Amino acid sequence: MKNHLRIVTFVVALMALIGIAVAGGQLSDLGARRQAAHQMTAIVDSVMIRSDVTRVYCRAVGRPHTSQRIDSVYITMPDGSSVGADDIDPIYFRRGFQWEDDSDIAIELDFPPMPVRPERFRLTMITPYGNVEALYTGRKE
Repeated sequence: MKNHLRIVTFVVALMALIGIAVAGGQLSDLGARRQAAHQMTAIVDSVMIRSDVTRVYCRAVGRPHTSQRIDSVYITMPDGSSVGADDIDPIYFRRGFQWEDDSDIAIELDFPPMPVRPERFRLTMITPYGNVEALYTGRKE
């Protein structure tokens, strides 16, 4: 009987704490805090055109000691056409990575060969926490 009373008291106390947390907005903010921990910015630095590959040099910027995952990357041209990346270095598609003390990871993305260097495109990284986009304009800003 005493064990049942302890269990009931524990459950009631737990429910009261959850109710207080929900009323205070702490649990509703949990998803937003988790999302903020996984925020990432992408910056396109340059594009190299070769006969066998188009390589995009970019950076993934995030909060030190947090993790992220990039599942795929594609670029969209001003005419609406798009092409997906074949390879990514030094991280891997669909595998988690972590920023160390530096919040910047240099990334090389390989795309199928293009006949000319694109002057403008939108780079989109697909992550489990939402898409990350960067606009390439062909010049440093």
